[in-house]
Amino acid sequence: AQNHINALGEGNHEIRFVLHGNGVELLRTVSQDSTDAANRIDSLRSQGVKFNICANTLKGRKIVLEDLHFAEQSDFVPSGVAEIEKFQQEDFVYLRP
Repeated sequence: AQNHINALGEGNHEIRFVLHGNGVELLRTVSQDSTDAANRIDSLRSQGVKFNICANTLKGRKIVLEDLHFAEQSDFVPSGVAEIEKFQQEDFVYLRP
């Protein structure tokens, strides 16, 4: 994402991460220890990158808001997969690392 922002210029992008399944675990792992990953996530958020978190994953894995790095209630979406589909219908491009 940072390379994409660098190429397009700050403010010339709309990047969203939709985290579900093991993707949510990234935020839990980062929350448990102070890492370079936490700094990169914070930097992306400060540049306007949005992170959407699947509520189904949270419920299924018994993860609470406080377990996740930086997460806010407004970041939650009912279903990560449905959110990806919605964005694709809005002409977003789905990139999976």
